[in-house]
Amino acid sequence: MMDNGISRTLISGPRYAVRIEISPLLPRGLQPFVSTSHPASLLLFDRGMNFWRGSWNAYPFLLLESGGHFYVPAPPPWTLREKGHPSPGSLKYPDFWKCLAETLTGWNNGIPPRLDSLPLGLSAEGFPSPRLTDTEYILMRAPWETLQGKRFRAHRWELNCLRREYNAIQAIPWSPEYRIPAGKLVERFFSSCRVKKEDSYTRLLLDDQYRAHEQAIDHSGDLDLTGILLFSGTELLAISWFALLEEEQSSICFLEARNPDLKGIPVFLTQSFFRLFPNYDQLNIQGGSGVAGIEQAKQFEAPQACSPTYTQTLSLLPS
Repeated sequence: MMDNGISRTLISGPRYAVRIEISPLLPRGLQPFVSTSHPASLLLFDRGMNFWRGSWNAYPFLLLESGGHFYVPAPPPWTLREKGHPSPGSLKYPDFWKCLAETLTGWNNGIPPRLDSLPLGLSAEGFPSPRLTDTEYILMRAPWETLQGKRFRAHRWELNCLRREYNAIQAIPWSPEYRIPAGKLVERFFSSCRVKKEDSYTRLLLDDQYRAHEQAIDHSGDLDLTGILLFSGTELLAISWFALLEEEQSSICFLEARNPDLKGIPVFLTQSFFRLFPNYDQLNIQGGSGVAGIEQAKQFEAPQACSPTYTQTLSLLPS
């Protein structure tokens, strides 16, 4: 299908095939700082979306369709400056963005589309200013290897409490043989969370994360996710899922579930990640998604950097 110079083709098939096809359409240079621009983010939290491969003057880009509404999940790599890495200023090819906005507004029956996964200072020219949607938090290897200083005092206390109760905790890589205990732990963790959270937005977010855990447990290979399990003897204490960005020596932690009665598990998981993957110096633990409790938990991790993320409505401003 072609409209106003913009064409689209539906992307379908198994998860592995979809991931392979959409990966080059997403800006890898943004992914260490903007986790929503990573293909696993789109596939883990897919709520019945359709993936489309768009084209403009032979330049490819990714479109998502949800409930008949089209939008752009992240800027195409070829619209970024400096070899795809984020830099302040406007995205390249203003004619593309104008053409895309007009076309998608028509496909959306008059509703302007949006452009997601923008870092601070980056936007499409000729549209309203981007609005803040979340702030992602970045942990660095060096301080987490030692946990020295006042800012990590609570972390050291929680670890000591955990080790007094469980003196032989092992961190091991994910294997499908642990599917059943992992499923039981995820169910227990989210059942505990649902008891505490009553507003509809938080319930929806928890449901999304629960389904994402199911996807990761059943299809981690197709999604190119790496799992870490914490065991004490035969008891599974926690599970966490990561996307490894080898070239950038960075990683994104997408999901975590744990024994809800234990403190110190997130700290132990983070230290375990840096110990198991010595070539990765940066870990993006994402943001709070607008939920105060999650935001507080992320800030407790004492992040070394913050990465604000933005969404821009592609509604053309008057000339």
